[in-house]
Amino acid sequence: MKTVKRAGVAAAVLAGIGILAGVYVLTKDVVIPRDDKGKLDFGKIEARDRDKDQLFTFLGRDIERIDVTIREVDYGPLTTADDSPSETPADAEAEAAEDPAKTDDEPLGTAEQEPDVPERKLGLARVGKIWNLTAPVHARADQGLADGFANAFAELRVKGREADVDPLNPKYGLNNPCVIVDVVRRGGRTKLLIGRDAPVGSDIYLMVEGEQALYYASSSVKTSFVKDAKELRDKKVAAFETDDVEALVLEASGHRVVCEQTGKKDAREWWMTQPTEARADNFAVDDILRAVKDLEAKEFVDGVKSLSAYGLDKPTVVARLDFGKDTDDVVVKLGRRVTRTPEASSSSTSTDTGPKEMVYCLAEGRDEVFLVDAEVEGKLNKKPIDLRDATVVDFETAKVTKVAIDRQTGTDLELVKADGKWSFQKPQFAPADFSKVDNLLWDLKDIKAVDFLDDKPVNANVSGLSNPAIVVRLTLEGDASPLEIRLGKKDTGGMRYYCQVTGLSGPVLVLDSVLEKIPDSVDKLKEEQTDTTPMSPMPDVKESP
Repeated sequence: MKTVKRAGVAAAVLAGIGILAGVYVLTKDVVIPRDDKGKLDFGKIEARDRDKDQLFTFLGRDIERIDVTIREVDYGPLTTADDSPSETPADAEAEAAEDPAKTDDEPLGTAEQEPDVPERKLGLARVGKIWNLTAPVHARADQGLADGFANAFAELRVKGREADVDPLNPKYGLNNPCVIVDVVRRGGRTKLLIGRDAPVGSDIYLMVEGEQALYYASSSVKTSFVKDAKELRDKKVAAFETDDVEALVLEASGHRVVCEQTGKKDAREWWMTQPTEARADNFAVDDILRAVKDLEAKEFVDGVKSLSAYGLDKPTVVARLDFGKDTDDVVVKLGRRVTRTPEASSSSTSTDTGPKEMVYCLAEGRDEVFLVDAEVEGKLNKKPIDLRDATVVDFETAKVTKVAIDRQTGTDLELVKADGKWSFQKPQFAPADFSKVDNLLWDLKDIKAVDFLDDKPVNANVSGLSNPAIVVRLTLEGDASPLEIRLGKKDTGGMRYYCQVTGLSGPVLVLDSVLEKIPDSVDKLKEEQTDTTPMSPMPDVKESP
C-alpha cells in the first residue's frame, strides 16, 4: 500500500515538473510589463507567440488603415551636442516650473516634429477585403501589394532594444522622425517612428509612440515604408476569371453583339443572340475576354473632371461582361487615342522610352481614367462577323459515304465509299485514291465564310444560287438527305463567291480559293498505278586488275 502511495506521489511530482516546464516554454516569450515601482503589471501582459525579435504581436489581416508620413528631414552629421546625455528628471522639473503650461499628461515617447519640413503622405484603408489608396489620391490599390505592405508592418523585426536610454535624444532622430507609420488595427492603434541612421552599420533607430524604449533595425525597414503611391496602385483595369463570364455584350464599330454561354459547365459553348441567332466562334469570344482581363494601366490620369476630354463620353468600344445575378458586371470603355511618352507623366508606370500609341480607358465602378496600349483597340473593336463561327458546313469526314460534284460546265464526278475504299461511279468506274478524297473532304469542312448575308437581301439571279455553277452533295451515314453546298457567282469585288449550304439561314460569301480545291476531273482523285515492271538485271562487271 505504501509503495502505491509513493508511486502516486512520484507521479504527481513528475506531473508538476512537466507543468512548470510547459509554463516556462509557453511564457518564455511573454513580455510582462512593470510599473514605475518595478512591480509586475499583469493587466498589460502581452503574449508573443512569434520570434522574440518581432516587434508586434498582431497580424497583417488585423490592420484596417495605414497612414504614412514621409518627411525630408536633414539630420546632418552627429555632433558633440548629439552625444550629450538626455534630460534628467531634475531638469524636467525645473523646466516645468518655468513653464506652468507644460504638464506630464503627454504619453511617454511622443515626438514633437519640427515645422516647415517638406513631407508627403501615403494612405491605405481596407473596406472589407478591398484595399484602397486614400492619399495622395483616392484610387484602387493593388491587393497583393497592399497586403504585403500591411504584413511588412505587422512582421517588423528589430535587432535590439535599449530600455535605459531616452529615445527622444536628438542623436537618434526620433524627436524629429523622417518616417511616421500610423496604423489603425483591430483592438487599437500603433504609431511607429523612424529616425536617423545608426553611426555604425546599416541600421536605423525606431520607437513605438507611447513606449519609452529605443529599437534599432535594418535600414530596409525604412525602405519598405517609403513608397510612391503609383507603386501601390492597382494597374489591372478589371479583375475577374474568364470561366465565370455568363454573357458578353460588345458595342463597337456601330454594331452591338451579344454572346451567351450555353450547355453544361464542362462543355460550354458560346452562342450569338444578337444581331442574329447563330453559333459563335468560341476562340474569338475567349480572345475578347482575355484582352479585357489582361488590360493594364500604363499611366494614370489624375484630376479627371470631364470624360469628354478623353473621348470616354462617346467611347469607341464598350465591353460588358455579365457574371450572373450575384456578381456586378465588368464594364470597360475605350476613348480616343493619344501618342504619349511615358516618362513625361509623373504617374507613368511604363519603362518604355519612346513615344507610344495609347488609348484612354475606364472601368465602371472605379473613379479613375487610365492610359492603356492602343493595340487593345484592335482586339476589342470587332464586328458581328468577327465573333460568329465562320464554319460554313460541319460534318464528320469519316461518316461520308458518297460525294457528288455537279458542274454547269465541265465533268460531273460521283464517288462512293465501300469497305473502306473510294471508287468512281461517274464518269467511269475506277478506283480513287483514299488520301486524296479524304483531303477533299477536309477542304470542304474548312470552308469559312468571310461575310454572312442573313440580313441583306440577295437577288437569286445576282448571286447565281438559283442556277449554281457548282453543287457538292455529301451523303452521310444515317442521313436521308445529302448535305448540299451550292456555289454561285462572284460578287462585285470579284474575289468572293456566293455560297449556300443546307441548314444555313442565308447565303454567305466565301473566298474564290474554295473553287480551286474542288476537283474537275477524274485525274485529280484517281488512284495512281504503281509501276510493277521488273527491272532488268545489271550486267556483270569484272574488276580491273
